[in-house]
Amino acid sequence: MKKFLLFLFCFLATQHILAQSTFSKYITFPVDTVVGSPNLVLNSDGLYLSSTAVLNTTSLHLYVARFTTQGNPVWEKLLSPAPDAFYQLPGLQSSIWLDSVLLVSTDFFRSSDFSQQGRVIAFTENGGLLWSKDFEANTFLSDGPLVKLDNETAMRISYSASSTNDYFWRIDKINAAGDSIWSKIISAGGKYIVGVEGAILSDNRILFASIYQNNPSNAEYGLFINTLSLNGDLIEQQSIYPLPFPPLGNLAANANGSIIFYDLLKKIGNLSYPYWCLTKQSEGAANEENCISINDNLRFARSLRLAPDGSIYGVGDILLGPPPASPKAGWIFKLSEGGDMLWSRIIIDTLENLTGALTDIAFDSTGALYACGAMYEATPEGTLSRLWILQLNNNGCFDNASLCGDTIYVPDVVSSISPLIETSWLQIYPNPADDYLVVRSEYPMSFEIKNILGVTCLAGKIQAGENSINIAMLPGGVFNFVAIPENQSYITTKTIVVR
Repeated sequence: MKKFLLFLFCFLATQHILAQSTFSKYITFPVDTVVGSPNLVLNSDGLYLSSTAVLNTTSLHLYVARFTTQGNPVWEKLLSPAPDAFYQLPGLQSSIWLDSVLLVSTDFFRSSDFSQQGRVIAFTENGGLLWSKDFEANTFLSDGPLVKLDNETAMRISYSASSTNDYFWRIDKINAAGDSIWSKIISAGGKYIVGVEGAILSDNRILFASIYQNNPSNAEYGLFINTLSLNGDLIEQQSIYPLPFPPLGNLAANANGSIIFYDLLKKIGNLSYPYWCLTKQSEGAANEENCISINDNLRFARSLRLAPDGSIYGVGDILLGPPPASPKAGWIFKLSEGGDMLWSRIIIDTLENLTGALTDIAFDSTGALYACGAMYEATPEGTLSRLWILQLNNNGCFDNASLCGDTIYVPDVVSSISPLIETSWLQIYPNPADDYLVVRSEYPMSFEIKNILGVTCLAGKIQAGENSINIAMLPGGVFNFVAIPENQSYITTKTIVVR
């Protein structure tokens, strides 16, 4: 009778969790594994995140993972470019889908010769590695946002400099098989390029933002907004200068390209810190700026997306106290086509000492919003990093009526899930599983399988080596597999899905 009641409780709790259409979930990494700002790509079969992961504070990898549209893990990959190299953080819009292939653009640094090169890696929807293509330069090649031109081709935009320190942009067109179609160079006209930020396709033109300096020895910055033809030729170049802070360079535009939105950081009055400003530029009209300051909190947008109705969705972070030393929380907002704020939500986890930001956003045909970010928690053992995935309704709220408003506090007991990142000493497969789990461990260990509410539904002990665990009695749903190795000072938790 006890076993039946435990099964019934696990079943009902799991079904309750799965019935939620909106969610907030974490992927927690081991202590001192620091994750960067993730990119988000939404496809019909799920969510795809790409970021970096610094393992043990020294080894920097590229992290790519797939989740269901309910935020449940499907697969993950950790990639290292070479023994003497490490990946840089992928920039804005560095992941796209192209003909059923996921492309992730990044660059990597070789410590042996201090060279920096570009790379695009292609994955199947099941996480298989299809190909990897390098983009090399005589000095360095940095950044590299991707723009989807059609189902077969994409454009990669990066920047570099000659041996005489003349900066330029490099435009590469590639196809879904990784073949180069052409490569072109555009001079920066004597400016020092600092970064390539947002890049979009609008009205058969490519728009991309790039940060520059006239002189790297001074503290003034500028923002180029470059317009390219589909053949990679420069059609128009606009410059905003001077700016007292490095601009953000997020871009959005309407379908015919007559209205362009971009964001800057501006100094307002005598304040020593910048305000976030959204700039609307219409053809034949002066720029219109809307500098956002709500309750005097400093905000930064990290990604902008234009909806079919012309409104703008964005995500970023907000300082919860006076700058610069203040914890940060996630920020999600919606603006009208005219740049007026329609709603703005601050999303705060109730766990103490947690700080971070939302970094990318996507929405599906039903109006559901998906966002991702990275959060960091200071613990006595070290820094604890978490990737953050949310699904919200088109009002920026959770379905639970109590989780809506200008500030939303997300209870950690509801939102957190266990670590997804692979560890070398423990492998669990298949995942999802039906009746049996195969667990391969380097150590003897005890284990517990818990549902999302933390109720232990199955427990036992296994020996080092390969073991089979019967899970046929578990209801379908998402569970946490807690592994406690003997004579070791750590506990590892993995997410498993039971069908």
